Amino acid sequence: MAMTFARLLKQLQTTHYPHSAKAFAVALGMHHSRIYRALQPGAAPFDVRGCLRLAKVTGADLLTILRAAGKGDIADGLEELLPQPLHTDSPARQRLHVVCDRLTEDQIRMVVDLVEVLTNTQEQRNHSNGPAPRTAARASAR
Repeated sequence: MAMTFARLLKQLQTTHYPHSAKAFAVALGMHHSRIYRALQPGAAPFDVRGCLRLAKVTGADLLTILRAAGKGDIADGLEELLPQPLHTDSPARQRLHVVCDRLTEDQIRMVVDLVEVLTNTQEQRNHSNGPAPRTAARASAR
């Protein structure tokens, strides 16, 4: 049995915004009352734009969201046009996107700096045939 839109929406809200339904609504660009109404059994699901925003904000599969919203014909059409998965990020990467959306600009800059240091360090290790070269400070300490 296919998941109802209300049930899917509740699952996504609980997973990505467990402490604030209003924050979830803001992230979706909707009034919180629209979310509340959509959570009611038998309520009208989001339109296609709302489904697109829901997929973008949560990282959930767009085709699954469209089908749960009763828009299986649109999902089928997209699937025919785009045979590869629409969202190829791993669950860990999807979670990273969601968490990063909650950060301030200063926090984002710090995270980017950290990731760049980590990836540069890993690249240096991968390209090095031996131990890392000594820096001037390490060499003068000897």
